[in-house]
Order: sequence, then structure tokens, then C-alpha cells
Amino acid sequence: LPISRPAEPPGGDDETGDLTEPDAVRGARRRLLDAARQSFRDAGYARTGTRTLAAAANTSESVIFRHFAGKQDLFEQSIVAGWEDAVHRELAESGKRPAVGRPVDDFAGEVLALVELFYGHRGHLLAMLETRSSNTRSSEALARTFDGLSTQLRERFAGAGSDPEDPTCRLLLCMIAGATVLDSWIFTGTRHPPDWTARQVTRLALHGIAHQN
Repeated sequence: LPISRPAEPPGGDDETGDLTEPDAVRGARRRLLDAARQSFRDAGYARTGTRTLAAAANTSESVIFRHFAGKQDLFEQSIVAGWEDAVHRELAESGKRPAVGRPVDDFAGEVLALVELFYGHRGHLLAMLETRSSNTRSSEALARTFDGLSTQLRERFAGAGSDPEDPTCRLLLCMIAGATVLDSWIFTGTRHPPDWTARQVTRLALHGIAHQN
């Protein structure tokens, strides 16, 4: 079954290039990264071509190859690097978040932060999942960032000395990612707000399917 891709707003993690470059060169590079980010998120890797990207960036196809090694390099610098930067920011923010009271409230807050991370970068993740078998950087970045996020969950709620081989937090992270990224696919076109998804995932994680009523 096809997974519908979100129409996400342009922007996100911008790569402006070397600040010593002339403004016109920097501007062309930034437009290409913005166009690539939007197109790869909306249409996927296979359906995005360099000619289309050049037209969206209001430049010529040859300019792409002045700044990037090719389509794959542009994908890695716009999509993969954007996702990695977002995860690094979330890991840094998680370390600063104070406990708010009951452990269940802290847990719910952490789930919501992860849901918002996945919602905000849903298109990035779908594009990386599409290319993970053919693009080593996509595959490695997915593994590395999910390892970092699951370690964050484990250390925050199970303690720094907990068993790193315990799969619980990794499974929880995959459940959060699946519920968020595949939301409109699972619920037949309906996309729910992040707080709704976070509440459902928190209930499921804490009480299990048998206790949902």
C-alpha cells in the first residue's frame, strides 16, 4: 500500500555553505538545498530529478554539479543532515528538561517531545526509509539516531546503569515513530495533532492494549 507523503512547509535545517563564498553563490546553494528538501520530502527520492530541482531553485542543472557531487550528495546534505541535526537538538534539549512531578508526567512529556520530532520531520524519515537499502548514509544515520534516542529514553527513565541490551526503549521508540510517521496511512487519511498521538502512545506503553477501556 502506498504511504502518502506530507506536504510540509519549506525551511527547517538550512545549509548556507561557506560564508566566504560570494552572496550569489551562497544563494544558489541555499535555494538548491531548500528545493531538494521540499521535493525529496514530498515526492521521494526516486521521483525527484536534478532537472526538476534546478527548475524549483530557479537555476540551471549545471549549477547543481558545481555545488554538489550529484543527486545523492544533495539528498544527503538536505535530508539526511537535516534529520541528524534535528535529533542532535532533541538530545540536547532532553538533557535540559527538568522533572515536572510524577514519573508518569515526565514520561508523557518525553513521548510528546518525540512525537513532535517525528511529526516535524516525517517527510525526512519517509525519504530516508525509501533509500536505506541503496544509500549507506541513510541507513547508518537511521541506525545511529534511533540508537541515540532510545539510549536517551533508557537513561532518563531506567537509569544510566540499566542494561543497554534491554530492547524495551528501542521498541517504544519504534512504536512512537510508527504511530507518528504512518498516522494518516493507518487511520485512512486522518492526521491527528501531536498531543493526541502522544496520549495514545503513552496509554498504550503504560497500560497495554488490554487496559485501554
